[in-house]
Amino acid sequence: MKILCFFLLCLLVFGCSKKNNSDDLLDINSFPQEWRLTGMSGGLAGGFFSGNEMSWQEALTLQNDMTFLKVRQLDNDKFEGRGTFTFNEKDGEMYLTLEYYSETELIESCTGEKSTESFFMPSTTSLSGGSAPCDGPGLFYERIK
Repeated sequence: MKILCFFLLCLLVFGCSKKNNSDDLLDINSFPQEWRLTGMSGGLAGGFFSGNEMSWQEALTLQNDMTFLKVRQLDNDKFEGRGTFTFNEKDGEMYLTLEYYSETELIESCTGEKSTESFFMPSTTSLSGGSAPCDGPGLFYERIK
C-alpha cells in the first residue's frame, strides 16, 4: 500500500507540474547534466517539502565521461560522492543508476545498498527516488542544465 501511495504521489507531483518546451530541448545524451533536489516527501511524517523546508540540499552532476558528482549540504556540513552512472530502460521506462566508487551515506533506498542508487526518470527533466516505500523520504530532482 505504501508503494502505491509513493507512486501516486510521484504521478501527482510530475503530472501537475507545468509543461514547458525545455523538456523537448534537453537530450538525455547531452552532457554535462546538472540536477537539483527540488522536493522531498516526508516518509512517516507525511507531507511534501521543497526549498529550505527540506532536510538537506543536494546537487548531482553527470559528466560526458560517464562519471558523476553528488553533493549534499546538510546544515554546515558538505558531503560528496563520486562514481559512474548508466541510463537503463526496463519495461519501457527509463532509470538512472549511480555506482559509487565507495560506500556512502548519501544513498536513500529501501535496499540498504551503500554503493548503488537508482532513480526513476519520468522525463528528461525529472528524477524520483528515495526510500518512501519503506517509510523514508521520497526524493524529487529537476534537471537545470
